[in-house]
Amino acid sequence: MMRTFVYRVLGVWAFCRTFSVVLLTIVSHFQAPMIWTGPHPDYFSMTVLWDGYWYRLIAEQGYPPALPVDVSTGMVQQNAWAFYPAFPEMSRFLMKVTGLGFPVVGSTLALLLGFAAAVVMGLLLRDRVGPKVALAAVAVYGPARVAVLPNRLHREPGDAAVVWLSVGR
Repeated sequence: MMRTFVYRVLGVWAFCRTFSVVLLTIVSHFQAPMIWTGPHPDYFSMTVLWDGYWYRLIAEQGYPPALPVDVSTGMVQQNAWAFYPAFPEMSRFLMKVTGLGFPVVGSTLALLLGFAAAVVMGLLLRDRVGPKVALAAVAVYGPARVAVLPNRLHREPGDAAVVWLSVGR
């Protein structure tokens, strides 16, 4: 029974992620070239926009040795220190092991963490509200997060951490 439930959760999550891959791929054809995407954006270049840029920077170069400060205002500028290290460090390790670049490694890692988070969420809910409601919650949660966010390097690491921290509470 548990195995069947897990397979259902994985199927629901796979459907949500497939939809968002298709959506990001279509949108990539209309994305104007920019510094982060290059002249012909594709799916993987779309996954490293927004927060993905900072995760990529940390994975490839690490954190800056000092906080960058605007000399005219004295205010700290945008920088990588706003992002937790676990995801970029895991990505860096996998990049070294596989020889693949951050867009592929990061988006694949985010996808896998998302599957794990969906299973944990489903199992935690199943024990409290029953399997049908738990599966429905996963089905609502997957696409309700603006559909493409889990495919971009934006929220997945945090989702996995939040789900993991909620175990046992």
